[in-house]
Amino acid sequence: MPVMNSNLGRKYPARRNFNLTPATDLNQVKLRHITETERKKWEADSRDKGLLQHSFWSLDELVEYPFKEGDNVWIRTVEENWLYGKVTGKNIRVGETRRRMMGFFYPVCFGPKMNTRKYFAPLNGDMKPDTEEVRELLKESGWIESDSDDETMHSESDDGNDSSYTESPN
Repeated sequence: MPVMNSNLGRKYPARRNFNLTPATDLNQVKLRHITETERKKWEADSRDKGLLQHSFWSLDELVEYPFKEGDNVWIRTVEENWLYGKVTGKNIRVGETRRRMMGFFYPVCFGPKMNTRKYFAPLNGDMKPDTEEVRELLKESGWIESDSDDETMHSESDDGNDSSYTESPN
């Protein structure tokens, strides 16, 4: 149903399911394809044993960890829930992170049926590798209920509208 915008005198469609995210609709993060120079940096990082064996001390820590297709990960949604996911596809994107740094964004499938796919960036602090150390941090914070690998979290409600990262057409 159209709604009258009293300031402009124009009609526009009413918005449904408005969800405030870290980047608002007017300021969405635009993701682009990775350049050859960036791909070489990512490939070098993916061979760096120091990065691959990084010791995480906090769930809020920002580390440009080099994920690859098939990696199991933990992602933090806009609702601040940590969910289990898997990096799907080789389509790494590049975009500006919340701290105004350029970073790599990885496609991740997650959710109760693993059928929601969004892009997440380690430099936003919302993507961690599925390691014993990260699982321990999640247990300490109350996100994992037991020692089993069953990804049971306090909140499994996921509407799929928890990411504001979009791809630019290139």
